Amino acid sequence: MGGAPRLDVGAAVASLARCEVLGPAVARLPRPDVEFSDNRFRSLVRAIVYQQLNGAVATVIYNRFLGLFPPGGFPSPEAVAAVSTDQLRSVGLSRQKAAYIQDLAGKVADGALPLQAVDAMDDDEVRAQIVQVKGLGDWSADMFLIFALNRPDVWPSGDLGVRKGLAKLLRREDMKPAETTAFAERWRPYRSAAAWYMWRVFEERDGSAVVLP
Repeated sequence: MGGAPRLDVGAAVASLARCEVLGPAVARLPRPDVEFSDNRFRSLVRAIVYQQLNGAVATVIYNRFLGLFPPGGFPSPEAVAAVSTDQLRSVGLSRQKAAYIQDLAGKVADGALPLQAVDAMDDDEVRAQIVQVKGLGDWSADMFLIFALNRPDVWPSGDLGVRKGLAKLLRREDMKPAETTAFAERWRPYRSAAAWYMWRVFEERDGSAVVLP
């Protein structure tokens, strides 16, 4: 394991609670519940499955995907790479997502994506590794950094919930990604926790659940 920091939720909450803009939301909402993942391959497969899908539908497809493999744990990259496109499509995955998962599994299996080494990488190095996989862009990399690696200072400016949550706090209709990035500078070094609060605030506004990987 490398020395990359993980989010200290207590310190983040204490810091963000002092912010005039975010403090009231911190006071009324629960603490961020991010959980370090010990299976990074599983986190990325799940991110692909859940992309652009309703949470309930994605959960059904994800469970069907798991049913392709023997019970008792998440399948290895080698096992996933050996599954055909038709088998992946049979559980409800699109041809495109099946290709993404096969590309991910192949890259992890042959070492092109060294998931065992990401703990020692800084955030930008991790992003560069993740986006080499088909179907995994900046948003997926940010979600991986926050929810699989618990990196403390990630701001996913391209995420709709983050933008809408901040716009609500500032009583605006919408905000451009660059605007949210500039505003979020005040929340360093706990922007990951601040983003979590943006999702929760967005949920309060429209009453729907935001699906997180």
